[in-house]
Amino acid sequence: MNKTCIITGGAKRIGKELCKKLAAGGWNIVIHYNQSHQEAKELKAEIVKMGVQAKIFKASFPLENEKEYKKILEEIFTEFGSVDLLVNNASEFLYDCPKSISNRNLISAYNCNCVAPILFTRALFDINKNHSNKSLVINILDQKISNPNPDFFSYTLSKYALYQATKLMALEMASTLRIVSISPGITLQSEHQSKINFDNGHKKTPLGRSSLPEDIASAVIWLEANPAITGIDLIVDGGQHLTPSNRDVMFTV
Repeated sequence: MNKTCIITGGAKRIGKELCKKLAAGGWNIVIHYNQSHQEAKELKAEIVKMGVQAKIFKASFPLENEKEYKKILEEIFTEFGSVDLLVNNASEFLYDCPKSISNRNLISAYNCNCVAPILFTRALFDINKNHSNKSLVINILDQKISNPNPDFFSYTLSKYALYQATKLMALEMASTLRIVSISPGITLQSEHQSKINFDNGHKKTPLGRSSLPEDIASAVIWLEANPAITGIDLIVDGGQHLTPSNRDVMFTV
């Protein structure tokens, strides 16, 4: 039986690359989406052609009833037999800074980027105990954790919280779960920047290029294949975190 992974925010961008890379390696893929229904359907069809199983499900994180996380996982367990890998990739990335911070931005970013991954992870821990199963959880963070600046303030704080949660949950939930994180650098053009701005920012690292989606996917596969690793943050950014700046990279190029 193939291993099964869940990728939150899996229909587009980095999540899509993760789904395709893992499917190519023989994994069954469960794709979570919020608003990208058509993209999720198309990706599912593409993955099925690779000879593995695929499933899509819609959810707006965080779920109002925290018991819903366990219900989602139970349905996946029933259909696939296990959940061997959970990648908490879904994220809210809205611009603010300390001078423009609002109650709404803080709570919204924290709920999506920290609360939802934590509750999904706890639900997987509870189910795994009942099934005597072991899994890996990977939280997608940001190199800003090691190279902070005030831009995208609420987003950054929420990722800091998830960074600490990763280590604490890895300790508490071993050996049922291994829990790690990956911190990409500037990887794909965002809605906040132009193509020229992105291209210049992507090159502005010690290695002359930041992370590509396939780099993140390769890091996921490497972490899954190394059973002695838990509680770490793997920075995949071309060395971007080694060049501190008081502004986000998109504002410095």
